[in-house]
Amino acid sequence: MNALARSGLFLGSYSPLAVLLAIRLWDKSLPLSIGLVTASVVLVLYGLWLFGRLRSTAATRVRVESRDPKSEAIGGYLVGWLFPLLVLEPGDTLSVTVVVVFFLLLGVVYVRGNLIHLNPFLSLLGYNVWEVTAMAGERRIQFTLVCAAPDIQPDDEILVSELDAVIRYGRLA
Repeated sequence: MNALARSGLFLGSYSPLAVLLAIRLWDKSLPLSIGLVTASVVLVLYGLWLFGRLRSTAATRVRVESRDPKSEAIGGYLVGWLFPLLVLEPGDTLSVTVVVVFFLLLGVVYVRGNLIHLNPFLSLLGYNVWEVTAMAGERRIQFTLVCAAPDIQPDDEILVSELDAVIRYGRLA
């Protein structure tokens, strides 16, 4: 599930860009614009389903020892949105190829590098992302936390559900 979930989150992070590209390309390529909007809707629904599923799974209570906010790094990620907006011309095979290769490389880095925190889609949905060290009983664990709480502090207790070994969805206990 982790590669599929991470890939979905990566693609979902570009769903707002897909809508922007669809608007930009509407008069040049209506089928491509409709495809981009459709893909965006599917990815948003997948993200909502994924987090809904995580909310309904068994949660483990943990006590936060330390946390490092990661949501502010999204600004740099948005630069990746500029590239396709400036370069993509649907009638130009070379520009389409360059953008596709760019997304493939970016996707591999994102999925393998645990860069879930670089996701404007999560911010649009009201989620924040932290790197957390916490105690689960007597065991110290480190993970990436996706949580709608505006802030978490050391000694806060949160309920977490695993997306995979290093990414967890949480809510304040």
